[in-house]
Amino acid sequence: MLQRWMGFFWLSLCLVALLPCPASAAEITLVREGEPTATIVLAAQPTKAAQLAAYELQYHVALITGATLPVANEGDTVTGTRILVGDSTATQALGLRNADLKLQEYLIDFRPETLVLLGHDDDDRSEVKYEDYLTFPDLWTERGTLSATYEFLEDFLGVRWFRSGEFGMDYPRETTLTVSGETRRKTPAFRHLYSYIAGSISGGIWNKAVSNWVPAEPESAFSESIIYPDLQEKYKPTSREYLAVIRRDTALFLLRRRMGGEPFSANHSFYGYYDRFWKENPKRPELWEGHRPEYFATDSLDKDGRPYQMAFHNRAFIAQVVKDAREYFETGKAYPGAMAQGDYFGVAPMDNRLYGEAPEVRAWRNDEAAKPGMFSNGVWSDYIWNFTNEVAKQLVEDYPDKYITQIAYAGMAYPPTDRVPILSPNIAIMLCVPEVVSWYNPAERENMLEMIAGWRKKAPTNPLYAWCYYNFPKFYTFRNPKAFHFFPLVNAHTWNAQIKLFHREGFRGVFMEDVPTDVDGYLVLKLWQDPTANVDDLLDEYFTRYYGHAAAPMKKIYEKMEAINADGSNYMMGVHRASSPVV
Repeated sequence: MLQRWMGFFWLSLCLVALLPCPASAAEITLVREGEPTATIVLAAQPTKAAQLAAYELQYHVALITGATLPVANEGDTVTGTRILVGDSTATQALGLRNADLKLQEYLIDFRPETLVLLGHDDDDRSEVKYEDYLTFPDLWTERGTLSATYEFLEDFLGVRWFRSGEFGMDYPRETTLTVSGETRRKTPAFRHLYSYIAGSISGGIWNKAVSNWVPAEPESAFSESIIYPDLQEKYKPTSREYLAVIRRDTALFLLRRRMGGEPFSANHSFYGYYDRFWKENPKRPELWEGHRPEYFATDSLDKDGRPYQMAFHNRAFIAQVVKDAREYFETGKAYPGAMAQGDYFGVAPMDNRLYGEAPEVRAWRNDEAAKPGMFSNGVWSDYIWNFTNEVAKQLVEDYPDKYITQIAYAGMAYPPTDRVPILSPNIAIMLCVPEVVSWYNPAERENMLEMIAGWRKKAPTNPLYAWCYYNFPKFYTFRNPKAFHFFPLVNAHTWNAQIKLFHREGFRGVFMEDVPTDVDGYLVLKLWQDPTANVDDLLDEYFTRYYGHAAAPMKKIYEKMEAINADGSNYMMGVHRASSPVV
């Protein structure tokens, strides 16, 4: 279990070192000698975000002090210090209201005998049950009050969530809890943070995602027995009750780590067109609209006789995509296979480069943009980004606040040439960078930097997002665990440099294809949450607080593993080498 010996030291560090307070700052006592001296106050009908924030604040204060803060609604009698959580008439009387906050904005405010934790929340006031993760706010909702509360717990009370569940938590122990500080008003550094593990609030399980063992291996079950010993005594690991607990732990961890945010989607978008326009699917006859072979690159077929790609130059196909986008922007309807979320509608090709040999297609191919040995190049950039531009230009006037999304991926990773002179401002670009896991290779690293610089020059005002492939080399083990066991992806300083780069270049968010194994699973989320953080301080804190007396040897092991990862000569044939990059 985590070491709990830091108590007063960590509380003092949080209150004094992290947040030096001016003499005029209000000092607020929440608990004195194990007895609550403050009350959490919610609106008469609080938002879901405020309800969960109140539960989380009450829970963590009880862990630290043993005292349970009472929770009241407006109109109830309240004595002592007030902790105003979420928008209410009480916060409005102080000039602080939900309506005045921008999307994802939140604040922490200290007043005499009053602490305010408030953020921009969706107006969903259905009941939250703390034991039922299915009632929690969705990852894609506005939940600024939760963000304010989590920042308060981390920066003012010294709570840390290193992984999901109580096994992964650390917090000080103190019988008296007094806080003070300056007012904070913030928005996240990145508006969108997403991974497959966060596909839904009831989706994957974090501790399995960051494990160094695939589920089929016995070590995986052994590590889980260490994390959940009491739970395994009570339930079978395959039971619904058992899974409900660890999924709740994951849901809370993802919310605590600020996963989600702005709804955004950019991915392969046209697989649904087969059932709509190529061949009627007897299992989904309601999708059939009629045979439209002109929509497809019919000179390049797979073994089942289906075209590999769409005809991205075809005017009828472009018109159909525009029609689908209009329908989504007007009604919210997205057809099966479409990639659309929030204000974003995706138009990415299938996951291959088999665009066909038609003259209209070959005319757009740019073999001079090939990058020998590189996955990411610009051979097909003119073709696909011209199509993207044609769709976006027909929508920008009617929907100036909506976006067409495209992935800068594989043969279309680089920006187009001057054949596509100006990109419409309503195109959001998702830059796919498998190079994040091969920075030990100078050629791969330079390729990624060149792509980012090229896009910033070509599209200086278009929104940029990053797709980071944190799934290698774990991916190989999941495909064939008997043949290959991956070396843990330990790259703290590499992640730090990359995330700070994305922040400097104004990227708005990230999709993480999987997450690195721990320690890095925690570290990358912490850096995406705060890219200004010092990575060495984060590592020191992790090992000190997670491993206690074993901190020094565990950190030494980590540093050795990181050095191995950073040396390109350590990589086996078939994996990118520093001396001779291969596909």
